[in-house]
Amino acid sequence: MRGRIAFMVLFLAGLGASRAFAQDAPVLKPLASVQVADGYIANRFAVSFDGKKLAYVTVKQNGETTLVLRDLASGAEKSATITAFTDEPDAVFFLPQGNEVVVAARPDKANFAIFDAEAKEITQIKGQDVLTWRGAGKDFQLVAYRQDKASTSVTHTVTFFEPGNPRKAAKTHVVRTDAANRMSIKNENVELIYFSPDFSRAFVKIIGGYNKATDSKFPDNQGVYEVETATLQKGAVISNNAAFDRDAAWFARNGKTRTPVRLSGVPTIQGIDGSFQVGQGILQWKDIVPRFQLGRFDFATFMQAPVQYEEKMVHFTMAVHPQNPITLQYKKSEKRAWHFFRLDAETGNAEDMGQVQAEETVISWSLGEKKLAIMRLSPNWQVGSETLEIYQVP
Repeated sequence: MRGRIAFMVLFLAGLGASRAFAQDAPVLKPLASVQVADGYIANRFAVSFDGKKLAYVTVKQNGETTLVLRDLASGAEKSATITAFTDEPDAVFFLPQGNEVVVAARPDKANFAIFDAEAKEITQIKGQDVLTWRGAGKDFQLVAYRQDKASTSVTHTVTFFEPGNPRKAAKTHVVRTDAANRMSIKNENVELIYFSPDFSRAFVKIIGGYNKATDSKFPDNQGVYEVETATLQKGAVISNNAAFDRDAAWFARNGKTRTPVRLSGVPTIQGIDGSFQVGQGILQWKDIVPRFQLGRFDFATFMQAPVQYEEKMVHFTMAVHPQNPITLQYKKSEKRAWHFFRLDAETGNAEDMGQVQAEETVISWSLGEKKLAIMRLSPNWQVGSETLEIYQVP
């Protein structure tokens, strides 16, 4: 009898601990909201890297487009009409230092307009695919990238701007390959796989040549092509070409992310039947150690923040699956909520920063320091019904 009682106590204690572990992260505290009656918020918004400012774009019924800069502490706003630049903004983001905000439009290639803290236009950078940056402090500089494809070739153009001066390009470098992204560098045949996030380097496969003495092919090598010096550094021998090519194809699609993360598999009570990893290069992966119950979430909703301000920190979001394996063991169902996470790319530790209750299937969001901006994308949306919500992150 005592054994049964002890077993029941342990069972209930374990069940309580399991349920306690399954408890939600804190519900984030709302700070403010923005709603536009005459028109709508164009689902293009961003929080600055220091969490002090919010930038968003509104479009009126007559098509007039306005960039609004809001001080999150005081609520004061400054605005500028940008209809002449675009009435269909593609993206809005802050630069990681200073107070400049960028609005992107994409009629074909992207045009980028840079505005200061007073919402006054500084300059425009036209006809690019990507606008990013590198360095910090006095060495901070913008980097633009453009790709042009022809029937037999691909041209990659990388432009570095003067440090601290977005109006003046310092140097432009051109990398040309054939249609299969192959090129010759001195005596080496090279396949370009993907560029580093700042486009200063390209990660390549160095194709092994023919060995006449043994009537066989030399092994392929990994390599790094330095864009600014046009030099090639040969790396390790590729021992498994099939595995390398599979991973290379993934990085070719996702390598422009400053810190790429992949989540694949099926949620389980134990967490996942699959992989949850942060990438540090082709065939270089570190397992992510979640400090939350991964099996609660709908993996299809996984989204990384579109702009990552910190080099070794990644922010992402996922929605709770209403009938996930964790809750189904208790024959219950959870309310749908979106959770926001912080990942240390060096250690692989990931923690749940908090949640926002939302039944919508999709949200847009932007995180800077301790401020989070969210827009819910409801299927019943109509003009004037959108609300941009601001939350405090612990």
